[in-house]
Amino acid sequence: MKKALFVIAVLVAVLVFYLRSHRYVEPQVLSDIASTEKASPMGTPSSDTKLPEIRREQEVHESKVAAELSPKEVVHSFATNQMNIYGIDKNKEIIQKLAQQEEAIAKSRQALLDVDWAKQTFGEEQAAARVMAIKVLAERAHSGNERDLTEVVGKLGSDYEHLDVSRRADLRDLVTELIDVVGAERFFSDPSSVMQTFSNPSEVRHTVIAASIAFLGDRINDPDFAQRMRRWQ
Repeated sequence: MKKALFVIAVLVAVLVFYLRSHRYVEPQVLSDIASTEKASPMGTPSSDTKLPEIRREQEVHESKVAAELSPKEVVHSFATNQMNIYGIDKNKEIIQKLAQQEEAIAKSRQALLDVDWAKQTFGEEQAAARVMAIKVLAERAHSGNERDLTEVVGKLGSDYEHLDVSRRADLRDLVTELIDVVGAERFFSDPSSVMQTFSNPSEVRHTVIAASIAFLGDRINDPDFAQRMRRWQ
């Protein structure tokens, strides 16, 4: 019996000693952890609180840079972004900004209608300049102002027999954008919504049909659609 009591007393003593030795350690450790989480290195504010400020500074810087770029530099940036999958969104931003600027609209028209000026201004990247110009005019048209797109389509179409292969491809791409703006279903039921843009519809008829494949697919062979298009032969 005495031996049992002695063992119990020893266990109680050990337990008391353990509890006393840890009683103040845990709060201190928790306090240290909390203070460490709140404090940032060198006593400066947390980096997370600086992120929005850094992003705003970058946006302001990019806007200033974009405003200072020449047309040739903008085209070079666009062409570079085209070769990079991560540049797609950047090019969308470029197009959206240019579509709001009258000077950019005027230069886009000139790049598509004056091939000599495009070559002289943009050199080896004049093809990229024309691609960008098409997208700028399309973006403008989608925002509700179709005049520049339709006028360029009409003027290029009127000179169709003198266009080289690359500029006929420009015309096809422009017509594709015009069909997209007009609406594929409207064009399908009423081709005049696009064909009336041309002074020589019979010459460009095949180009228009080729451009519409992107939206209509096999429906270009629909007998009713074919009949409606024959009006423009």
